[in-house]
Amino acid sequence: MFDTFFYNPIYNLVILLSNYIVDAGIVVIITTIIIKFLLFPFYKKQIHNQIAMKKAKPELDNVKEKYKNKNLSKEEKQAIAMETMGLYKKYGIRPFSMILLLILQIPILFALYWVFYKGGLPEIDSEVLYSFVSEPKEIVMNFLGLFPLKESSIFLAALAGITQFLHFSISMPDVKFSDIKKKGGKMSEDFANSMQVNLKFGLPIFIFFILATALNSAVALYWITSNVFMTTQEYFMRNKKAEIKELDKNNK
Repeated sequence: MFDTFFYNPIYNLVILLSNYIVDAGIVVIITTIIIKFLLFPFYKKQIHNQIAMKKAKPELDNVKEKYKNKNLSKEEKQAIAMETMGLYKKYGIRPFSMILLLILQIPILFALYWVFYKGGLPEIDSEVLYSFVSEPKEIVMNFLGLFPLKESSIFLAALAGITQFLHFSISMPDVKFSDIKKKGGKMSEDFANSMQVNLKFGLPIFIFFILATALNSAVALYWITSNVFMTTQEYFMRNKKAEIKELDKNNK
């Protein structure tokens, strides 16, 4: 299933583009942009889901308040679930679609890694090729003649970490490192503060480490291009983000 839906399509896309572009690094960048455009509807749905969740929050809080400080029976737990699902239906909330975008990107990332690790490039695996994809005459495996795509690059790993941090700085501008010390009075709020801080400041460091030591430059290029693309998405979706913030203020 992984080969059919992820590895084979990405391998064929890379080979197809390589018929027109010799530099495999540029092929990775274009491949990433194509994948991101295909995933954009999922990202848009994720934003709409966030807005719907904010709109539903007062009513969801009422459900929690209604059954607060009780030793809930099985019937009451079922009632909570039914009322919650009813509100999800009312506001068009799809809980599982919120993590779908993240889940989809994991096999895509592994597929791209395997294309340059297991795929044997610049040698072509003709058995994997679709009938309409021809073998390119030449594939240059050094991006811009400087970065071998099958090897790790500290420079590209650092660039991936920096672009990740810049993306979070734009998408989460209100999150500061000092927020990790804030106590909201509720465990859920403290946990949320900690998660956001760790995500914004910790993930870029982790990305740098894993790309510099374990993964190849092809994955680093994917990550860099993905960050730049998602940062651009933020500008197009800013009105939606502003709506989420306004709903946050109204719900306080």
